[in-house]
Amino acid sequence: MNDAIENIPPEAWPMIGLALNTAAILAVVWVLISLFVHFRRRSSNLTPVEAARRKKSAQPDFLSVDHAKRAAALERGDAFESELQRREAAEAPTGTRAEKVNKPLSIFGLIARLLSLVVSVFSLATVITGTTWQVSRMGDMIKEYNTVERITAVVTAYPVSSSIAAIVILFHIYQFARTLTRKPFAA
Repeated sequence: MNDAIENIPPEAWPMIGLALNTAAILAVVWVLISLFVHFRRRSSNLTPVEAARRKKSAQPDFLSVDHAKRAAALERGDAFESELQRREAAEAPTGTRAEKVNKPLSIFGLIARLLSLVVSVFSLATVITGTTWQVSRMGDMIKEYNTVERITAVVTAYPVSSSIAAIVILFHIYQFARTLTRKPFAA
């Protein structure tokens, strides 16, 4: 393995660092989206696809119409629409909505936007140079340490990234074990 790592050209290390950072970001985004979907389904009381069972006597709700509830819903919609029209009519003479959209920037707003752009460019430059420096440092570390020492050094140097990777791995192990314990569909 050491021979394979030593054969990696120095020009490839920035790409390796970029790939590692991209993978970590994608893992975090995936975990956040998975959590969002899980909690959304749970709050909406939606049944997961795996839990669906065949029910021969099931009929959709739209086959029977509750006319009283429909009429009440239509009345609520009409009341909401009339309230919305009343608000728009009250705002129209003052022109507050149009003024807010077309209002020119003040000098302070312009300076704030310019400072935001400068800070963003500075942050991007700092990240790029820091990543390049870290990749060269990691190359030196790979030559000096054995495998266990390398893993320990990476975990101690990057505790947040290592814990995120560990959480993703444990989550996949948990999901895999959960799918093994499920019973198959009864036909």
